[in-house]
Amino acid sequence: YVPRGVPKNLSDAIENSEVAKVLEMARKERENNTRAALFGANWVVDNKPHSKYAPDGYILLGEIYEDMKLYSYAFKAYGEMVRRWPEHEKRQKIMERQLAIADKFKNENLAYKWKLPYQDTLFIPIPRIFTHRRTPSLYGQIVTNAPFGPLAAESQFKAGETHEKAIG
Repeated sequence: YVPRGVPKNLSDAIENSEVAKVLEMARKERENNTRAALFGANWVVDNKPHSKYAPDGYILLGEIYEDMKLYSYAFKAYGEMVRRWPEHEKRQKIMERQLAIADKFKNENLAYKWKLPYQDTLFIPIPRIFTHRRTPSLYGQIVTNAPFGPLAAESQFKAGETHEKAIG
């Protein structure tokens, strides 16, 4: 199944399993056609999870979700990349992005959003009463991925601040 709006050359690259071409085209589509970019990035991470292009697929997926302001989904995509490829050259940069996302939830009081299944553009904000414990777990995930890394102490401190803020 190829969703409406996906260019023919992207669907042809997917059909021929040209992973590098799919990623390249998804990057190009990111600004103009979010649905096509999301479809391409998802195809790479779902169908070629062990290829050398999979980390870049997760990074692109996270960037697209950030563009869509679906920050918890972006955090999850980045987290999967960091967890599966601990020696990747972009790991530290991605973990810094994760920390920035967690900070957005902590400082800006953003609402978590639930993306409707099989929908690329529809999402529902979740009331804060149901999500006040999620933000500390974001910081906890950063610590779990690199317990002795440069962001671990800062993440632990911010997790404590977030718990304190949630308690009132």
